[in-house]
Amino acid sequence: MNKLIIICLTLGIASLQANASLITNGSFEEFEAGTMPPAPGGFDAYPNGDGILGWTGVNSIEIHASGLLGVISQQGEFHIELNADPAQQDPFRVEQQFHTWEYELHKLSFWARKRDSGDGVFSVQVGDLDETISSHIVGEWTLFEFVFNSTASSQVLAFISGQAGNDTTGHFIDNIHISKVPVPGAIVLMLGGLLGLSAFRRKSTTAA
Repeated sequence: MNKLIIICLTLGIASLQANASLITNGSFEEFEAGTMPPAPGGFDAYPNGDGILGWTGVNSIEIHASGLLGVISQQGEFHIELNADPAQQDPFRVEQQFHTWEYELHKLSFWARKRDSGDGVFSVQVGDLDETISSHIVGEWTLFEFVFNSTASSQVLAFISGQAGNDTTGHFIDNIHISKVPVPGAIVLMLGGLLGLSAFRRKSTTAA
């Protein structure tokens, strides 16, 4: 019975760990020392992502404060706009390297919305996932969720604009989360049942 208790506790802890995000600063709320965040209702561009905790970028990472253009951040006080400078011809790329479990399934979730109804796509890449997203939903945030297989113990999550150099508007992205796919709840329930059965048998034997 003690072994079953240990197994159940271990699975419970593993489930909690699996739900913790592997991404640092997934809502773009944290800045490195000496870096000023955008003023309330404003925005700022950070070349190569300098000063934004956890993130780097090709071209600038543009961070909008909640309320700018009437857009309330999906989580916290800030969100990014992917693609925002037609003078820079290379696609905008926002990325983060993180540690993960090799050859394990992981879940990626994030929220996005289009700034306007014009054309525009973006891609998201991580592990064996390479997805191009064409979303023109304006006025509300949409949740995107994907499952991917980690191909190494260190991975790079990247969001890449698909409209380099042809307009100044793109997609807003916020609340990015990656976690390991947890142990199926059925296994936990099964072990819990075995634990209860073992306790019942022990009680019955003692009573006899």
